[in-house]
Amino acid sequence: MQTETLNQIKQQIVLLDPESKRDLADFLHDTLEDNGNSSAAIFSDADRHAQTEWLKTNREKYAHKYVALEGSELAGVGATFAEAKDAAAKNGFPNAFVTYVFSETDEVFGGW
Repeated sequence: MQTETLNQIKQQIVLLDPESKRDLADFLHDTLEDNGNSSAAIFSDADRHAQTEWLKTNREKYAHKYVALEGSELAGVGATFAEAKDAAAKNGFPNAFVTYVFSETDEVFGGW
């Protein structure tokens, strides 16, 4: 276990509002379920490039939402990680890449 990293993350979590904590809990729950899944996705460099380009192009349209991407294809959208992941699965993409989309104008905290 990475004790120092975990302690730093815990210190940041206490600063989150309740909705963000629920989103984080959903994310952690889903990642724990995925770790037991032998069909977990492996993304190639081409996939990551396509996802990055999609995010650049569609950032403002999907700002403040979670999106599920399969390469450059939008597989699902949701207000939470779990909603986007479920939407992607229903659309036939159970291993889609899911991420939160920040607006160009958002100030994103980075680092510890």
